[in-house]
Amino acid sequence: MKFKYSIITLVTGIVFILAFFVSVLGENHKIDDLISAYISNLEEKEFSDKCIPVSINSELNNESSCNQDNFVFFMSLLKRFNIFTAKNYSVKITRDNFWIPFYSDDTVKVSLSLLNSELEEDMGIFDEYEYISNIFIFKRQDLRWELHEISIIDPDLIKIFNDIKQNLNFNKYIKNTPEGYIFNNVEVNINNITNVDKLLLKFNLQKINNALN
Repeated sequence: MKFKYSIITLVTGIVFILAFFVSVLGENHKIDDLISAYISNLEEKEFSDKCIPVSINSELNNESSCNQDNFVFFMSLLKRFNIFTAKNYSVKITRDNFWIPFYSDDTVKVSLSLLNSELEEDMGIFDEYEYISNIFIFKRQDLRWELHEISIIDPDLIKIFNDIKQNLNFNKYIKNTPEGYIFNNVEVNINNITNVDKLLLKFNLQKINNALN
């Protein structure tokens, strides 16, 4: 009888441990899903999602609006991975640390790689993806994960981000006024518009649409 209870206790303990690790794996995997959803929204040129603070070398940038920084960040990623003209691209992510409840803190850093889907088909099994390390910082709040910060520490991405931010004219098509917005007298030539101007115009129009709603 004592042996029987020992077996039951052992089996119960094993089941509990397995359930615990499955739960932990599931919680860590939720981060992957959130990143994929975030990038998918950007891929669909959806710039009206929740704004995520952007830091450069661990210093938050307060010189421009958060929405503008998120837009510049997206354009910087396209240029950094050379996929500005790609019709489709795949998202590759890897967690830089694994979250274990009651052991690690409630912060997980994630690295990112983007690749033109057409080029991915030609990659061999030994080819490696180029990742930008620690670019997304997740924090666990109220028993769920939230994208807390975009952290740019990659030197090439920092240069691209600063160059785009310095040269991009956010007032090219639309200007902010105390009462709302005013459209500039600028012709939008559909046949000759650049990829940058396409994204900028979509960004501005979505901003106005959000204000109207």
